[in-house]
Amino acid sequence: NSGIMMIDDVYIDDAPPCPDPTNLAVSNITTSTVNLSWAPGYLETQWQVAIQPAGTGTPTGSGTTVNTTSTYNATGLTQNTQYEYYVRANCDANGYSSWVGPIAFKTDCNPIATPFLETFDSTSTTESCWKIVNGNGDGNDWFLNQTVEPIFGDQMAALFTGSNGDNNEWLITPTLTVQPNQR
Repeated sequence: NSGIMMIDDVYIDDAPPCPDPTNLAVSNITTSTVNLSWAPGYLETQWQVAIQPAGTGTPTGSGTTVNTTSTYNATGLTQNTQYEYYVRANCDANGYSSWVGPIAFKTDCNPIATPFLETFDSTSTTESCWKIVNGNGDGNDWFLNQTVEPIFGDQMAALFTGSNGDNNEWLITPTLTVQPNQR
């Protein structure tokens, strides 16, 4: 058997003095807590994490110091709020890496008592508590505040799928606290 191996345009540079963390992730979001994680480089001894309101931009100061593990369990967050987080490595004598991020997340809403009515109209006060999940990443998604022929009121939630036959799109209710029948 025969084969060909080719190589072209090789560039070799010095490794950074303090590599950036990678693979930032968010999990286990609640009304006031979130778990943050990242993949460490190879030189750091600790990290700094900055959690701030969404759209704030790259942190200008230091963050919360995290030792020995590349995870951070944030607490004391405000319910139904958009946040972003950044992380950077501390490599002692080699200084800090760049801030990496932002990774956006939104805390859950406090549970809503039943009976519960969501109209998706312009007067809705709980619409932001619904979660939209695009399970197959196809660009077809749920949209809120749509004005295309709502059955009642002035707006509705709508799923526009086009010709997509493999839908995995979800519109998830807020957490509800079911009240016993009060009759």
